[in-house]
Amino acid sequence: MLRIIKGVIEAANKAGVSVSVCGEMAGEPEYALILLGFGVDHLSMNAYSILRVKRLIRSISHAEARKICRNILGFATAKEVEDQINAKLPGLYREEFWS
Repeated sequence: MLRIIKGVIEAANKAGVSVSVCGEMAGEPEYALILLGFGVDHLSMNAYSILRVKRLIRSISHAEARKICRNILGFATAKEVEDQINAKLPGLYREEFWS
């Protein structure tokens, strides 16, 4: 699934088309990290999610997000992806961040 999302984003970027994601996926910090690392230009989410995603965006560089995304493409399970993302987000309070 991640490869499909990445491929769509890359195709849009090559065509000069801005990529936006709206909805629950954009509002979940772990998915927002993946989307931004793959090259999404805009995220739209409910008001409840804005502060959590904003905290994520301010806590990690775009280069680091891209690096994480390159690594997770080789993982076979969602658990491996989750573990990698958790390991790469130092300084964030996991219980606050993922709850």
